[in-house]
Amino acid sequence: MHYLVPLYLQTREDITRAPDAVAPVQVNLNSLLVRTVLQPHMPYAKARIAIKRHDQLPSWLLSSWIEYADQASEATIEDPEI
Repeated sequence: MHYLVPLYLQTREDITRAPDAVAPVQVNLNSLLVRTVLQPHMPYAKARIAIKRHDQLPSWLLSSWIEYADQASEATIEDPEI
């Protein structure tokens, strides 16, 4: 299992808002491993699958998805690999 850590690089005044980036953290027996840093909206789809209800997602993840979805085209949201 991986954990998502929001990275607030510019301001931490409202941690319910979208962060500047997100670090997926892999927990190993004797260490924590971060292989990449993602844009805030990127982990939404996989995080959404891992929970039972939408409201169980952290507010910062919902906020980052809403901001992204407002700007992205419908085709991009349906197939982000385009």
